[in-house]
Amino acid sequence: MKFQRKILLCVLIVMSVCLLGGCEKNNNEGKLKKAATSYINEKYGFKPVIREVRTAKGNWLAGARDSDKTGEVIMEYQGRVFCTYVELKSGDGICKDNYKAQEFREEIANKVSEIIKAEQIYVYVDYGMTCSEKFEVGENVTTLEELFANENNVTIGVSTYKIDKSSIDALKPAAFGSKAQIGIFDWTDPKAVEASYVPPFVYEADQGSMPYLAMHYYLDNEQKRVKEYDRSTIGDLTFVYEKSSGIQVAEEKAPVSSDDRMAVSGWIRVSSDSKDPKDISILKTVVGTETYTMEIYSEKDSKVQSLPMGISNTINQDSWCEVFTFQQRSVSAEHPVVFRIVRDFQSVVDPALISPSDEATDENASEEGQSEESGSVEESQNKESGIEEEAQSAGSDSAKESLIEENGSEKEGQN
Repeated sequence: MKFQRKILLCVLIVMSVCLLGGCEKNNNEGKLKKAATSYINEKYGFKPVIREVRTAKGNWLAGARDSDKTGEVIMEYQGRVFCTYVELKSGDGICKDNYKAQEFREEIANKVSEIIKAEQIYVYVDYGMTCSEKFEVGENVTTLEELFANENNVTIGVSTYKIDKSSIDALKPAAFGSKAQIGIFDWTDPKAVEASYVPPFVYEADQGSMPYLAMHYYLDNEQKRVKEYDRSTIGDLTFVYEKSSGIQVAEEKAPVSSDDRMAVSGWIRVSSDSKDPKDISILKTVVGTETYTMEIYSEKDSKVQSLPMGISNTINQDSWCEVFTFQQRSVSAEHPVVFRIVRDFQSVVDPALISPSDEATDENASEEGQSEESGSVEESQNKESGIEEEAQSAGSDSAKESLIEENGSEKEGQN
């Protein structure tokens, strides 16, 4: 009886803990809703409808300490869905929202489009805190002027086709905040603008943008960097490099004897007039599922080194453009690069890559195998015929069966 009471007591304790935990969680969700609603009402003067409360489980707060006291409240007002971030841990709490995100971004994009002149233009704007939602700003930001004054991470990406360079000087980063960053990417193909492509980091051009990048400008309140790109082609290889790099690209006589069946280019020399290293992007359109390797010849020790080619995986995720394989190298006057591109054997199934001599060898081997098999069968048939004759001469059925059985055992041993 005492044992049963102890079990019952343990069960009650566990149930109490679970119920208290659930009550505390529900209580915290209620506090998050109340804090968010009060914050929005005080800031904008309306009471929104609560759609969802996001805390620890299944979202960006998973694993955080006291995560039930921090969350995002998804709200709606007059058809506009927005998010309010809430922290209950610090004093009266911390709240941020993205209620005006669409208006702010459109206003900034319009300001930039009025200044920058191009045949086509797309403007991407980023700012504020980013959790599972984006563009969240504090209670002190209700206008665009307050955004520029109080947010120090305004980032603007501009994608253009045939930009008017003279219009860039009129774009002043200080007009968008003391820490504003602006990246301008001018493309050789208008489809890049139509795809609304802006590299993930505005302060530099990534490998994914190289196939179609004509110019990259970076502006902030302390500096301005301008890079204009040249491109040249040999066969189906494209070479992209800065105009000021002094880089030359030319075909080269084969420095070593090698099997050319897997080659997709001849040997090429890339050099530069500059003493300082200059970067060049070497690009090739990907065919099907093929992968490629760059074979680099070392003039110092007359050896060939193989390096895998990467896959351009940023801009090329869009369906409008081709997928490129690439390799980036640094060259200078003292350190040119001599190389060629070959297909990886594992990724290619092409009968044309089998030489006639290989085919002849395979055919001869097949004929020899068939001949040996035929001879073996004939020999076996002759042997069995001889055994039957021997058995007949023995003059009895039992002797015949004995000889055949003996031969069967011998064949099994051979097998």
